[in-house]
Amino acid sequence: MGTTSNSPASDNSPRHFDVHDAYWYTPLEERQHSAVPLSGKQTTFTTNIRRASLLVDPPDRLSLYGVAFEPGFYIPTHFHEVDQFLLVIRGEFSMGSHRLRLGQGAFMPAGNPYNVTWGRAGGSFLEFRETPAYQTAFSVKDAPLIGPNAPTAIPGWSKPKDDRRKTVFFDAETCPRIECAGFGPGDQAINAPSVLTGSACYQALHMSDDNGYSMISVAIDGALDVPCHQQDSDKILYVLSGEMRLQGTSSPLRSGSGMFVSGKTPIDLSTGPAGVKYLEFRKQSRWATQWMGRA
Repeated sequence: MGTTSNSPASDNSPRHFDVHDAYWYTPLEERQHSAVPLSGKQTTFTTNIRRASLLVDPPDRLSLYGVAFEPGFYIPTHFHEVDQFLLVIRGEFSMGSHRLRLGQGAFMPAGNPYNVTWGRAGGSFLEFRETPAYQTAFSVKDAPLIGPNAPTAIPGWSKPKDDRRKTVFFDAETCPRIECAGFGPGDQAINAPSVLTGSACYQALHMSDDNGYSMISVAIDGALDVPCHQQDSDKILYVLSGEMRLQGTSSPLRSGSGMFVSGKTPIDLSTGPAGVKYLEFRKQSRWATQWMGRA
C-alpha cells in the first residue's frame, strides 16, 4: 500500500499524490462512539468511513483529503469554520435536494450547514481546503446522532454576516468549455504561447468575484508540449481523464492522481495522445502566468 509524500512548506518542489495508492485509514481517533441508526442508515464514523491525507501542508498552503463512505452512510448536518470544495470521485450522494455524481461537486463557504446521504454503492469524494486544520460543529437537531458531547458551536468563531456566500454546485462534465490562450478566466497571461490557441479550453466551475477560492477545469486536446511557465499562486492539480507528464517526474499523472505546485515553481508539461483534462484549485480567482519559453 503506497504512501503520500508531504514535504515541508519551505520545499517548493511539486508534491505528488494518487488516490489509488494512498493509505486510506479509519479515523478512530476522531470519532469514538457507537453506531446510531437513522431511518436504516448508519452514522458510524469509526467503521463506515475512511480518510486519506493526500496533501497536508502548514496553514499557509493548500490541503487535500480523500474521504470514502459505506453504502447508505449518512453524514449528520454540520459545518466548518473554513471554506471547502467537495468533488465526487466515486459513487453518488444526496446533499439536500441535489444529487451529486462522478465529476460533480460543491463549494461550501465557512459556516454553511450541510448533510450527505450516500447511495447504495457508497462512494468517495475529495475535500479541497486552504488548511488541514479545521473544526466541525453539528446542528442541534443532528447532534444527538454523534453523541452527548457533540459540539454545536465552534469556540471563538461565528459565521460571517454575508448572505451572498451560498453553497454553489458544479459539474465538470456539463459546464461550458471556453477556448483560452492561458489557463482560465482569471489568468493574466504574459506572452502566452500560440500552441495553446485552439488546443486548450477551460471551464469556470467556481470563480469568486472577490479574489477568493477558485476551481477550474482545463482540457488540452491531443498530444501537446506546453512550454515552461510560472504562476504567482499555489495550486493543486487533479487529473480527471487522460494523462500528462511534468518535467522531472518519473511517471505521468493519470486519472486519480495530481500534485501541489507552488507559485514559485517553474513547470512545463506534455500531454498524451488523448490529451488531458484536469482540475486546478486555488485560493485566488486571479493569477498571472509568466512564460519562460514560447512555441
